[in-house]
Amino acid sequence: MVRPIIRWFSAFFVVSLLAFHLNTARADAACAPNAELLTLGQTSYASGDYAGAVDAFTCAILADSANYAAYLGRSQAALRVGRYSMAVNDANIVTDYAPHLVDTALVDYSSQINMDGGSVPTFMQRALLYWTLAEDQLVIQDAERIIQLDPQNAFAYLLRGSSNQYLGDRLTPAADFTQALLLDPNNADIHALIGSTYIQTGDAMNGVMHLDQALGIDPANERAYYFRGLVALGESHYADAIADFSRAIAINPQYIDPYYDRGLTYARQANYAQAIGDFDQALRINRDFSLAYLSRGVVYDLTGDEQAAVRDYMHYVTLNRSANVPGQPLTPGTPVSLQMNAGLVYTLPLVAQAGQMVSITATSPNNLADPLIVLLGTDGITVIAGNDDEVTGGYTAAIHDLSLSADGTYTLLVTHSDGGAQGTVNVNLAVQ
Repeated sequence: MVRPIIRWFSAFFVVSLLAFHLNTARADAACAPNAELLTLGQTSYASGDYAGAVDAFTCAILADSANYAAYLGRSQAALRVGRYSMAVNDANIVTDYAPHLVDTALVDYSSQINMDGGSVPTFMQRALLYWTLAEDQLVIQDAERIIQLDPQNAFAYLLRGSSNQYLGDRLTPAADFTQALLLDPNNADIHALIGSTYIQTGDAMNGVMHLDQALGIDPANERAYYFRGLVALGESHYADAIADFSRAIAINPQYIDPYYDRGLTYARQANYAQAIGDFDQALRINRDFSLAYLSRGVVYDLTGDEQAAVRDYMHYVTLNRSANVPGQPLTPGTPVSLQMNAGLVYTLPLVAQAGQMVSITATSPNNLADPLIVLLGTDGITVIAGNDDEVTGGYTAAIHDLSLSADGTYTLLVTHSDGGAQGTVNVNLAVQ
C-alpha cells in the first residue's frame, strides 16, 4: 500500500511495523493450547478487562501471524490501557495487510457516532485509523472532538500534534506534544511517538531527543531503539544502527522491523549471510511481509544465487499485486511503454524459439517508478529469470543474455519495486 505519508518508517525503507510490546509472563499464562484466543480477547475487551484482552490477542497473533482481526482487537485494547505504540503499530499492520477490516471498522465507528454522538474511546479508535491512512484533517477533527469531551486526554493532543506536523505545520505541534506530556508524563510511548513523528518529517534532532527521553522513562522501549537505529542507518552509522536494532530485538524477539532494517544494514556492509538471516527471521514472524522477500531477493542476486533471488521476487510480486493488466506483446526493437501504479502487474507475452538469446530491460525515464521484472516459462507458471536493479540502487531492471530452452509463449511480469510505484516504465527486448 502506498500512502501520502509513511507513518512508521523512514522514507528510505518502507515496511509495515509489527511490534509485540507484551507482558511475557501474562501472555504465556494466557496462551493455552487450543484456546479460542480471538474470542477470548473479544470477550475480555467486552467485559472491560483491556489488559487481559491485550494478552489474549497477543497469543492469537503468536499462533497465527496473519490473524489481522487480532491485531485490530489488540490495537483497540492497547489504546484503552495507554499502550499507544502498540495501538499505533497494530493499526498500521491492519491498514497494510487487511484494509477491508479497516474499512469495516471505520463504518462501524462512524455509525456508532452518528447514533449516539460518540464516546471518547470510539473517537480515539476512529482517529487512530484515520491517522494510519494519513487522513490528517479527519484526525484533527476527531482529536478536537475528543478534547471537547475529555480535556485531559493525552492521546488526542498527541495525534493532533502529529497530524499537524505531517501537514507541514511547524508552529502548533510542539504545544500539543507538550500538553500530551503534561497530562501523561510517565508514558514513554508518548515520547517515542513524538520522536518518530519528528524523524519522519525531517527533524532528526528533536526526534532523537524525544527517543532518548522515552528510554530515560522506559529503558525497554523497543520503538525508541528502533527509530534511533533508523536515524543512525540514514546517517550511515552502521555500527550504531545495528546496536540499536539489536537492543530492540533483545527486548522483543518478535519485533519484526529491527530484523528487517538490521538486514538492510548488514547488506550495506556486504555482510550478506547476516542480512539473509535477518530477512529469514522477519518472514518467520510474518509470512506476508512482501518487502522482506524483495530485499532478500536483492541480496541473493548480490551473492550470485539467481534462482533464489527470482523465487523471492515472485513472492513479492504475488503479495504486492493489486491487479493484473494485460500488455502488448514484446517484439525486438519496439519499446513497450507502461504507466505504473501501486500494485499493478503488467503481463507481456513474448513469443520465442528454443535456443534464442534474449535481453530485456525495463527503465523509468524520470526515475519515478522503480521497475521489477520476472520472466515466466511457456507454462505461465515456472519462474525462469528476474531482476530488480541492474545496478544496486538504480532504476533499471534487466535480464541479460538469457538462453531460452523451449519454443512457445513466455510471459514477462512488469511491476514496481519499493523505490517508486508511479510513473512510466519502458520495456525493451533484444533477441539474438
